Amino acid sequence: MSTTSPVSPHDSTNDDIPDLINNTVENRIQEAIQAIMSSPLKSNGQHTLSIREACRIYSVKRGMLTNRLNGVKTKRDAHAGERALSDAEESILVDWAKTLGRRGFPVTQDMLREYASVSAILLYCMCCDW
Repeated sequence: MSTTSPVSPHDSTNDDIPDLINNTVENRIQEAIQAIMSSPLKSNGQHTLSIREACRIYSVKRGMLTNRLNGVKTKRDAHAGERALSDAEESILVDWAKTLGRRGFPVTQDMLREYASVSAILLYCMCCDW
């Protein structure tokens, strides 16, 4: 029984190697996990794509990949409850700041803080039972 390594879209022999610089580390970790889990199983029950090989292919650190495979959350996810803004609120705040910047208005921390607090008050009032 011969074991062949799984064909990966990230093989060095493949001409369509993705641009790893523009791909976030977390995305590459998720791709590596998906590649490991979708690789065939050996007779001993382990996947044919090893963690070490997946790290090399997807350019991620072995400790980070091992942590994700073991269910350890990212720092961002682990502390999500401690954040002042949700992802949606943060996105709105970033868009607002970028819009002001494109229009030539410098954005200060005080402006960001005030906009965030006003937005939170408006959101709270919209959720109230009128």
